[in-house]
Amino acid sequence: MKAFLLMGQSNMAGRGNIEDVETIRDENIKVFRMGSFISDREPFGYDRRGAGIGLCGSFGLKFVEEYNEPVGFIPCAVGGTSLYDWRVGGDLFEYTYTISKLAQKQCEIVGILWHQGEADCEEYYYPYYEEKFLKIMEAFRRDL
Repeated sequence: MKAFLLMGQSNMAGRGNIEDVETIRDENIKVFRMGSFISDREPFGYDRRGAGIGLCGSFGLKFVEEYNEPVGFIPCAVGGTSLYDWRVGGDLFEYTYTISKLAQKQCEIVGILWHQGEADCEEYYYPYYEEKFLKIMEAFRRDL
């Protein structure tokens, strides 16, 4: 099965009001929970109580439709985090790396869905965003 890491902050973890849209549930959309991929329904993220609709449900439906195969998601996004929190060697990087290595026993990780930036929009952070972001992505590409 092909799978995607879900990384970034709250919008990737899922904060949309679950009552505002039709719930996405498809047996071909799998979520990595407790060491294995299971069929699930939104919210797919679970960084904190009250998680809601995120980006991956509609992405998953389109993937299944387009490629006619199941898709897996590995939720690692955490609301309110900055690039510093995701830095190579930091806690979120190490957690995501560990979970990814475990998931790779059951899937092929083919991409990262990243939604983050609000925590780094201040004048003294955003000029360095691209450089820091690319270091994180390069490390995941190299190590996974």
